[in-house]
Amino acid sequence: MDIYGDTQSGNCMKVKHTADLLGLGYRRHAVNIMESELRNAEFLRINPHGQVPVIVLRDGRSLSQSNAIKSYLAEGSHLLPSESCARAKVMQWLFWEQYSHEP
Repeated sequence: MDIYGDTQSGNCMKVKHTADLLGLGYRRHAVNIMESELRNAEFLRINPHGQVPVIVLRDGRSLSQSNAIKSYLAEGSHLLPSESCARAKVMQWLFWEQYSHEP
């Protein structure tokens, strides 16, 4: 897996920290958002929305949006419960963090 992100972005760092916590192997690619690297043709092939973080899976599929990535990475682990209400509580906190705390 490849993780693309800017080291100054909290959203990028939370994806990195989730992968680290779960012991997942990855290659990290620094994308400098201040130098317009999000708009170059190479990066836009990875994420046409021109945003970080984004991960690229071994099969070539990409996934963006930090909490969607975190949920994907956590699937089947202790970080994401399988019971529906407990899982919804995790989603509740992810939405709260992104829309109330993050801004």
